[in-house]
Amino acid sequence: MKEQIIEIMKCAGYEFVEEKPEGRLLFYETEMEQTVQLWLKEDDKSLRGVILLITQRAYNHGVSDGSHTVQHEIKKALGLS
Repeated sequence: MKEQIIEIMKCAGYEFVEEKPEGRLLFYETEMEQTVQLWLKEDDKSLRGVILLITQRAYNHGVSDGSHTVQHEIKKALGLS
């Protein structure tokens, strides 16, 4: 599951930094120049938490940057523009 989370975060624009201590994944968000950490859980809620984190951060960026800019960047990331 850890590899899946790293891949999902990578697709969302987060660079994997390290896992330290075990179960704590640290990512760097280049655009906002800040780190994000995720704690792995033993149940299936870890993947759901990753998607929720990405969604919430995208929403927050959308509020601050404007919905048009976010829509354009999502399309660009997906190769649609």
